[in-house]
Order: sequence, then structure tokens, then C-alpha cells
Amino acid sequence: MDFSTKLTQEGVEQLATLLSDLVVTCVEEEESVGLDEIELGMRQIMLEVGRQALGQVLEKSDQMEPSIRCTCKHKADYRCRREGMVISVFGRVQYKRSYYVCAY
Repeated sequence: MDFSTKLTQEGVEQLATLLSDLVVTCVEEEESVGLDEIELGMRQIMLEVGRQALGQVLEKSDQMEPSIRCTCKHKADYRCRREGMVISVFGRVQYKRSYYVCAY
């Protein structure tokens, strides 16, 4: 998947502006902050943004159906949405997903 479209570039620029404004505000509140501390803080923020954004993508891409075909070839009925978790480059990402139950 190629995310190098103009729309993506504009989104990246907007995120970079928000992040830089946030970091500058935080740095102004401290007396002396080194580049290493700024980089570490930005990395922590970006990891959290990535975790939350990936969780939202997973939730939005989950299509709830009244029932689905189970691996045993029988019908599994929708029960509820429950917590799911994946481990990604952003760390542990939690999200809500559809949960189905098969009677067989």
C-alpha cells in the first residue's frame, strides 16, 4: 500500500505542526531541555498516536454481520463487541471487535 499521495502528505504536515506546537509548549515550561529529551518525548507521543490510530482503523474496518461462516462450516452468530489486542510496531494495540459464537 502506497501512502505517498498528496492528501497523505497534507495530513502528515498537519500532524507535524500539531506535534511541534505541543513539544514547543512543553519545552517552554521547562528550564533546559536537550535535543535527546525532545526526541524521546516526540517518540513517546508518536507511539501513542500510532497505537490509538491503529486501534481506530481496526475498529472502523470491523464489519459487523448478523452471522458469519465458522471454520467448521456452520453458522456463527454475532454476540457482542469485545476487546481485542494485537502487538504491532507501536506496541500493544487494543480495540473493540465483533465476537461470534458457533453452536458446534
